[in-house]
Order: sequence, then structure tokens, then C-alpha cells
Amino acid sequence: MMEENKLFTVGIIGIDKGEGATSLTVGLATYLQEILCKKTAMVEMNTEGEFADIRSVYFGRNYTQTPFEIFKICYYPGVVKSEYAKICNMGYDCIVTDFGYQYEKYMEDFLRCDKKIVLGSINLWKYRKYLQFHEYTRNFPGVGNWLFLLSGDEEDIRMIHAKHNRKVLGKEFFRNPYHLSEAEVQYYDAVLK
Repeated sequence: MMEENKLFTVGIIGIDKGEGATSLTVGLATYLQEILCKKTAMVEMNTEGEFADIRSVYFGRNYTQTPFEIFKICYYPGVVKSEYAKICNMGYDCIVTDFGYQYEKYMEDFLRCDKKIVLGSINLWKYRKYLQFHEYTRNFPGVGNWLFLLSGDEEDIRMIHAKHNRKVLGKEFFRNPYHLSEAEVQYYDAVLK
């Protein structure tokens, strides 16, 4: 999937708040940097402020440098559209972008990514949100090639795959996205296939 000497971009978007876009962004960036040895940047293209929270906790409240680096990965908090093109031309091998959960607002930028990952849930209390997203995106070109990481039971996940013609994997949550276990490495490998 990744070509040598070509920037590879991954977009991660949530169907609803709290689906785990930032955790997956950190985990995938760690995988790309540590396991695949790719020069990697993480971009927060949403207004949630979680990258600034990471910076504050890791470096202290008075540290305001942007970008900042943790474990050889550059973090870009609160990026706006006009800044994104500059980041894409800074010599990174991979950029993983956290679009948060306001998918209608960021869909245009999400569609530009090489790998598109959607996080959601098909549990009974969240299924309506999944259906709204499905209706919103059903006629988008290439939607059948996006990867949907969904929480729900295996039978429901197989049903979504068959009924909506989506690439679907069960959503996994890991304790620490900065330190990958063998199981996490295998999961991220499957996500990026």
C-alpha cells in the first residue's frame, strides 16, 4: 500500500464523539514510526484540543512549542486547512490525521487521504449514528474501500460488511498506544493493509 519515496496519508474520523480517533492516531503513528521506520507526523485537524492536552501533560502547562515531538513523532495540534499543505511538504513519509467526530465539517479533507478509516459502533444505543453516517456517505466514490473499525458483536459486524459492502474490522482498544505489544502490531498491520 505504501510506495517508497511517496507521502502516505492516513485519515481517521469518528462517527460520534468518543469513538477513539486520537488513540488510534497515536497507535498507528507509533506503528509507522517504530515498526515500519517511517518518518511520521500526527495532525489534529479538529477543534477538540487533545493534542494540546498531550503536550501539556508531557511537557508541562507552560510549554507551547508547535510542532512538538514525542518518541520521534511530530505532533501538530489544531491544524487548519491552510497549514496542512505545508506539513505535507516537510519531508515526512507518513502523516496520520485525527479528524475527530465532526465528519461533515472535515469530510473534504478526509477524502484526500490515501487510507480512510472510520471509527464507530453498531451497538444498539449507537446504531442510529452509524446509519446516519452510512446515509451521508453511501454515494461517495470509493466508500467501499474505506476501512470501518466498529465495536459490536461479530455477527453484526459481518452483517454490516455484507449489507453495506464495507471493509469492516472489530474495533480494538489498547492500554498504551505509545508501547506496542505483538497483538497491537498485528492489528495495526491489518488496519493498514
